[in-house]
Amino acid sequence: MVGGGLAALATALHLRRLGHRVALVGGRSRRSGGVVSATPTIVPVLAALGLERAFLEASFPSVDRVDVRWGAMRRRDAGTGWLVPLEAMRRLLWDAASGEVLELDGGVRDDGADGWRVESSARSVRASWRVLAHADDAASAYRPLGPPTVCRVRAATGAARADTAVRVRSHSAGWRWTAATRDGSIHALSFRDGAPTGPEELDVTPRIAVAPIGERSVSVGSACMRLDPLSSQGTQQALATALRAATVIHTAVRHPGDVEAARAFYDQAARSAAREHVRKRAAHHRRALTHHPTAFWRDRADDGEPAFTPRTDSVPLERHLKIGRGTTLGRAPRLDGARIRWGSALHHPALAGPVAYVGELEASDVVREVAASPSLAWVLARTPTPIRAAKAAAVDWLWRQGVLDADAD
Repeated sequence: MVGGGLAALATALHLRRLGHRVALVGGRSRRSGGVVSATPTIVPVLAALGLERAFLEASFPSVDRVDVRWGAMRRRDAGTGWLVPLEAMRRLLWDAASGEVLELDGGVRDDGADGWRVESSARSVRASWRVLAHADDAASAYRPLGPPTVCRVRAATGAARADTAVRVRSHSAGWRWTAATRDGSIHALSFRDGAPTGPEELDVTPRIAVAPIGERSVSVGSACMRLDPLSSQGTQQALATALRAATVIHTAVRHPGDVEAARAFYDQAARSAAREHVRKRAAHHRRALTHHPTAFWRDRADDGEPAFTPRTDSVPLERHLKIGRGTTLGRAPRLDGARIRWGSALHHPALAGPVAYVGELEASDVVREVAASPSLAWVLARTPTPIRAAKAAAVDWLWRQGVLDADAD
């Protein structure tokens, strides 16, 4: 493990829980500043790391109110989620992982067929895999996921408040995010086009590594992907890459015959996440573009893909359903417990990536069964009661995505 940020520590922690020995290089040298807005979607990710209880007991400031002025939209809602100091989150992960890993200083070098060699002042260690968790350490090239974007960071202290509030404001040249906490702390982030011009500005251009995973090396966190700050999902995504990377390494070490499936799984997951992120980001920017018809919003409002609108009509019960145009049934790597292996999956241009399951049901099996039957009503009448509702919901979702179509009357 190279780095001591959130993704590095999460990968190390999950690898230890999967039974592997982990060396952390340069972990204590990294410090994280600022705060992040953590939505409730972070809780299942932390639960997978065994940290849900510790996170909830840390009493991070909860967001009481969110005030949004986005283009022509004006909205004030009760808040959800928390404002989490990044260093406090790093410390939470460090406390869980530090007793579980070997901490080393020094550098990492390629040891050929033997893997990697960590040369420290105390000892020399051989590692079968290297995990890069900081973009500065990665030897990978990056593909931008949007125009160059700069964030200006400011912090101040004001008067104590009755609540913790977050404000989001769009304007013609960018947007602002401000958080004011009960203790009077104020955190402000301003986003604009261009490149950093001073120490208070950071390059936050969204991007993805051209090669997120190599022969015996994998990039996690910002070394793998950086999302547009508008998503408020950067921390969750960084932790998600850590969980996936640990599972990939576990598969490669314990099940060498599945190593190619594991590599393909990680690469596809990264690219699918990037594609879905670009879609959602473009939709948010299009809402502001109608009110701010400027280059900042126009350049970010196009996701570069043909427009797709899910069906709104109900799936017909009495007509024969067929495999929709563009749908192919094949194989893809998929997760089976703590192991990755090849399995059946369906592909469709409207989907961010291969789909193995819809709910708890195998997607390809559902498509084949429905396409080979007279009608959906016929299928459901022969489906056991405990899974009938799940199958009906799966077919409805596949219908709305265009994976299934219907014969003409």
